[in-house]
Amino acid sequence: MTKTSTTTKKNVLSGLKAKANEITKRANAAKEHLLNGNFESDTLMVAPRNITPEEALEVLKHRNFLYENEEQVSTNRGLDNRIVHRIKMDIQEGEWRTAASRIMFDTSGQLIDGQHTLAAIAESGRNVDAMFYLGVPQDTIQKIDVSRPRTVAQRLKFSGALPVESNVDSKFRVDVSNIILRSKFTLLGKPIPDARKLIDRAWYNDKKIVDTCNKYKDHIEYFMNNKSKKAQFKKVSLIAPMVLARSKNQEIAEEFYMKFLNPDLRTSSKNKAPAKLNWLVNQIAKSKKEGVLSTKELLNGRSEVNFWFWQASKAIKAYINNKSYSSIEVNGKTYPDA
Repeated sequence: MTKTSTTTKKNVLSGLKAKANEITKRANAAKEHLLNGNFESDTLMVAPRNITPEEALEVLKHRNFLYENEEQVSTNRGLDNRIVHRIKMDIQEGEWRTAASRIMFDTSGQLIDGQHTLAAIAESGRNVDAMFYLGVPQDTIQKIDVSRPRTVAQRLKFSGALPVESNVDSKFRVDVSNIILRSKFTLLGKPIPDARKLIDRAWYNDKKIVDTCNKYKDHIEYFMNNKSKKAQFKKVSLIAPMVLARSKNQEIAEEFYMKFLNPDLRTSSKNKAPAKLNWLVNQIAKSKKEGVLSTKELLNGRSEVNFWFWQASKAIKAYINNKSYSSIEVNGKTYPDA
């Protein structure tokens, strides 16, 4: 190595060391600034800081609004309690990740991002380390939360929590697990009063979804590997109750599913439940396609997911208990017509 190249290498290393020292110095200054309870800064500062529930509440009370000419002109978006609950669950269940957190203040010390995180910390009753950004230009808020977020399936697959498989299969696995989590229904027991209405999926965090995927892995994969080619029979809201049933009685559930896909209304009363559910799915799909029956008329205020989960659950229970699968009536027309 020549003397010139050696000198050049030393200069480069010296420059990198100087930059590293400057970054360390700025990080330490930011930490000290934050530890002193200062949220105002004329320059951009980024550092982790431990925050208590009490401090989180104070920030929400006194720094969660914007001023113009010394007058309060706006506040952050309204709190979504479902998001707060989900973050709180992460904190309480050890799923909190400091590097993924972001609490952001503008140059005047007003909060411009992180109110759901702060509300969750306040409710959790636990101290956590979070990443603080100080001295952020106020117009940065125009660029926050504008990109398309990753879906749950994408997040879990990317992190290695789900198997390497097609995006379609990952979505199927997660969507079925979501519905199972959202249900308040026990197939082999009695439904609770509000069983017709599923819980909003936002009340569950990723850990619970992964746990559910793993708990019902074999059952979900059975239906994944035996899906119908027809879209109306691949609805996850139809499949989820069958997954639950298979976890209780594999033989009966598989028997029901095969008769659902390949119906025969001439069979015994017990076998008519899957056939009648098949008929219902086909009739409603046909009616909607022809404009005879609108989704609004059919569902009577319920979501389509709720409707099909409830209908499949009723049909499976009827089949298990060797009872008739009751019909529904819409605008004077009975479904199924049997």
